Order: sequence, then C-alpha cells, then structure tokens
Amino acid sequence: MNRLLPSVPRDISTQKQHLNRSVHICALFGIASLLLLYLLSGFFRLIGMEQSLTAYITSSGLVTVGATFVPLLPFLKSSGGIASYFRPRRSSLRRADRALLTGFGFCACLVINFFLAILFSFLPESAPTGVLVFDGSFGTILYMGLCFALLPALCEELAYRGFIYRSLQRYGQLFAVILSSLMFGLMHNDWRSVVFASCCGFLIGCVRKTGGKLLLCILIHFANNAFSVIGTAIRIYFGHDSYTTLLYIADNLALVVMLALFFLLRRRRIRLFSFGKSPYSLSAKEKLLSVISCPAFLVFLGLTLLVKFI
Repeated sequence: MNRLLPSVPRDISTQKQHLNRSVHICALFGIASLLLLYLLSGFFRLIGMEQSLTAYITSSGLVTVGATFVPLLPFLKSSGGIASYFRPRRSSLRRADRALLTGFGFCACLVINFFLAILFSFLPESAPTGVLVFDGSFGTILYMGLCFALLPALCEELAYRGFIYRSLQRYGQLFAVILSSLMFGLMHNDWRSVVFASCCGFLIGCVRKTGGKLLLCILIHFANNAFSVIGTAIRIYFGHDSYTTLLYIADNLALVVMLALFFLLRRRRIRLFSFGKSPYSLSAKEKLLSVISCPAFLVFLGLTLLVKFI
C-alpha cells in the first residue's frame, strides 16, 4: 500500500493533517531538487563543462537526472516504486482516445509557446548566456535529443505528473494539477520558462487526469522538447529563414489540429478540463491555506524566487 495515501478520515482536522503532510513531502522533494539543480550546475560550470557543446549537453543531461530523479528515489520507495507509476489502470478510454489526447497535448504545447512568444516579444530581451560552436554532426543532434528531450521527459514527468500529482490527487484533481504544474514551472531558470512550463504543465496534468497514464505525459513532453531540438538542427543546417518558416507552418498547423482534436474529444465525451470531486471535504480556501502555511513550501518558494533575482 502507498504510505503517502492513507484512508480518508471523516474528521476535518485529520483531513487537514493528511493534506499538510502531503504538501510538506512534495515541498521537501522540491527543495532537494532545487538545491541539487544549482549545486550541480555550479559544479559543472566551475570545472568548465559548459565551454564546449558536447560537454554542455552532457552536463545538462547529468543535471536533469541528478536534480530530478535522484532526490525522487527515497520518495518513490515509500510510494510503491517506479513500476507502480506505469502499471496499467482500468479506464474507459480506448487506445484511439489516448492517441487523440496525446496529439492534442503536443499541439496545444506548440500553440501555447506561439502565443507566449508573441506576448514576450513586447518585453525586454533576456541577456545572452553565451555562444557554443556546433560541429554539425548528426550524432550531436541525436545526443541533444537524448539529453534535452528524452531524459527531461522521463525524469520530470515521473516527478511532477507522477509522484507529486499522485500524492495530491485525492485532495482534488484540479488542486493536484495546479500545484504540480506550479512547482514544475518554478524549477525553471528564467521567468519566460516559468510561465511556459507552468502553462504546459497544467495542460499535461489535465491529460494525466483524463488519460490516467503517465506514458501519455512523457510522450507529450518528449515531443515538445524534440521539436525544439529539430528546430535547432534546421536552423543550423538550413539557416534562420528556414527555421522561421518551420515555426510559422508548425504553429498554424498545430492550432488547426488542436481545435479539431478538441472538438473530436468533446464529441467522444472526453472532458479534458472537467475535474472529479475529491473524497476529502476540504474547501479551496482550506487547501490554499495548507499550501501557503507549509514551512517547507515557503522555503521552496523563497529559494526559487531568490535564485531568479540573483
């Protein structure tokens, strides 16, 4: 049995204790992940692993695994192990329905990125972080796909749509989706990435709630990151104009497909943004107070804000 998910008590005060404990555990993971993220990033920067492209790609992959998967291990042990997140669950959805959900999620991520890019174009440009020389090899592109697309999709989805979502979903599906997506977004470096990751995290969380399978979230996350890697390759091999053309075509096509899939899902009575009732009789205000009064979560929030202002 999952020790993080005790039986539902009738007493409201005990329900609040359960919620406080779950939020505290999720926040502890966030603190450990955040500290490891910046410790590992600083260490690799200190030893010069960001001076060449291959070393930079390697360090990024190691940081992803070290800062997301490693601190998750002790929590996974108490929640049934990694295999429990991938076990097939009973669901009324067919494979075709899950395929539609996955396609909708990927297209929606592209559309979110498109509209946020328009919004951010009115804001001051971020300072450049440096230029790395690309060797032009296909092997490097594949290596980028591994470290920038596959590893983040596996580790981050296991952490946020796996462990954190499952730890919080009994207190309300909407509550679990919002808090897991917020924590996911705050782990990113700059504010643009925070907003984009939080919005996409909310969307992927809705897919997790509706589809019931973590694999769908991993596929959407991987496809979104892989698209960025492919775009980088096109920009390098064929020039910036070809890259801009690709984005224009992909974003417009994604918008059309997303709308078509959304109406098709509704026609099949699949409600992506409909959330089930929680077995816990806690109000939204009580849940919010539990989060903002949790010392561990405040530490996590303070650390994320502190790092972004430094």
